[in-house]
Amino acid sequence: FYHLNCAFMQDGLVLHVAEGAKIEEPIEVVYLAAADEESLAYHPRHLIVAGKDSEATLVEHHVGIGESQTLANHVTEVRVEPGAKLHHYKLNAETDAAFHISTLHARVQENAFYDSFTLTVGGQLTRNEPHVKLEGSFADARLNGAYLQRGKQHCDNTTLIEHAVPDTHCREIFKGALEGKGRAVFAGKLHVYPDAQRTDGNQLSRCLLLSDQSEIDTKPELEVYPDDGVCSHGCTAGELEKDPLFYLRSRGIPYPVARRMMVESFLAEVVEEITTEELRQAFLDRVSDWLSRSDQ
Repeated sequence: FYHLNCAFMQDGLVLHVAEGAKIEEPIEVVYLAAADEESLAYHPRHLIVAGKDSEATLVEHHVGIGESQTLANHVTEVRVEPGAKLHHYKLNAETDAAFHISTLHARVQENAFYDSFTLTVGGQLTRNEPHVKLEGSFADARLNGAYLQRGKQHCDNTTLIEHAVPDTHCREIFKGALEGKGRAVFAGKLHVYPDAQRTDGNQLSRCLLLSDQSEIDTKPELEVYPDDGVCSHGCTAGELEKDPLFYLRSRGIPYPVARRMMVESFLAEVVEEITTEELRQAFLDRVSDWLSRSDQ
């Protein structure tokens, strides 16, 4: 899909945050796929550069209208220069007929911070594939996400974080909830180069299966060569715990409300990684809206 984008790209976003600039208000970009009568395919290419010692927040909002199928094949190149901070948040709320493919390559330099979060609540098939390379000492990355799928929706999160030099840090958390025949994939890899001593990397994947027909395939992976560092990963998948659910119901809370409270609490851990309070609440509202339309 990356090479397909190279062949067919026609447009896209270029965002260059100047050296030393501190942009307080979030920059929001809306991608609208409109396919009323004919199917639509488009391949946008984006370049995002956070200049030295700059700070900015970018919010991507992917939506769609119409009943015909759409294919969005995004490729995004990100460069976070020394001392810069880039907060990059994404909401995928496209139609049930949408196919959304997103490939991201981020390079993080010395003392820089790249903060990423993706929430997927729409689309027939979604594949998020971020690759983050920590190229400078004391570079830091947060690569987080949440997904909510129902019906026959499919969400694939395939991630790669490369620690190329010593003294780098990353944290990765992905959480999801699946209803109906919803399906998800999480394949996450931490790759620590031989000379990248004193690496600190953590990866976590957790998923709630809210129906007997929902399914997740999980493959956490560590490829660590140096002997001085701390790297860990973990993954769990299962249904809601019965004891807390019974406790809530015994206090007079109806089953649908108790169930929604537990799922919201489960997903809130990763959504709260968003640093901006207003944006954090906006993403939590989208989670609540999805749960309010639950099949059960």
